[in-house]
Amino acid sequence: MSLSMAEIRTVVRDLAPRLRGGRIERIDQPQEYRLVLTVRNAGCLYWLLLSAHPQMSRIHLLTRRPERTPPAAGLCNVLRQHMTGAPLRALRQVERDRVVLVESAERDRMMRSHPITLVAELTGLGSNLILLDESEHVLGCLTREDSSRRKLFMGAQYPWLTPPDRLPEQAYRDRFADCADPADPLGLSRAIEAHYAPLTPLMALPSDRLWDEVAQANQPTGVLALGTAPETTNSHVQTIVLPSDPESYVRGFYAALRSLDRAKLARLYVEAPPRDAAWLAVWNRLERAVHGSG
Repeated sequence: MSLSMAEIRTVVRDLAPRLRGGRIERIDQPQEYRLVLTVRNAGCLYWLLLSAHPQMSRIHLLTRRPERTPPAAGLCNVLRQHMTGAPLRALRQVERDRVVLVESAERDRMMRSHPITLVAELTGLGSNLILLDESEHVLGCLTREDSSRRKLFMGAQYPWLTPPDRLPEQAYRDRFADCADPADPLGLSRAIEAHYAPLTPLMALPSDRLWDEVAQANQPTGVLALGTAPETTNSHVQTIVLPSDPESYVRGFYAALRSLDRAKLARLYVEAPPRDAAWLAVWNRLERAVHGSG
């Protein structure tokens, strides 16, 4: 689930003082929906993650140095052209919305400074990342749109999202309110990162291999089983059985994964579902959990 409006507010309040006045040294796009801005400020190096994933849109710092990506294309290439070496003037949230602004500036050939803004629409389904010039025209965007609802493409005037008149109750939910620590610049981000990516080493195995591995487990081991699970006398093993239809499996996957991840296990196995179109959404979630969230 994406960060709520209140959770984004908590993150922005925590990060803004740390990043304001820093310099953007590098921009990477390690996955389709993820941008990482490397920011140096007051002798410290920060990796700011902006994820426009439709189910897991969020903002936080990374706790480990990210892998550098190859030559950039699309939005990442545009951002590198306009923001590499630029100052990070401000990080702020649009009032009553899940939109974050990374305010910066670039210099033209005459060395005159011009404001530019990276807009992170972290709205869950429909999330997007857009770079604007000083007149709020689009310089580049992650997802292009040309419809009666919105015009989002290079050169278009940016259409700001209209905050809803009435916010749902979940907009005010804040699962991480107590995680911010002035003495630990990564305290809040560490909690959010752990929420979206399991700490326990995770492996997906076909059924025959999975239960052979589980039978030999000699350390605390978790299993996400598909449909049914054979009885086991191995006291090291904790098993959660997920439904055998794709739609129900998707709904229960992250809750089950987090439940086992909190159990301080040495290893977590997932019984691999079928490799067909009906299970594509499940495999997308599974591969993100194995290799890092979107």
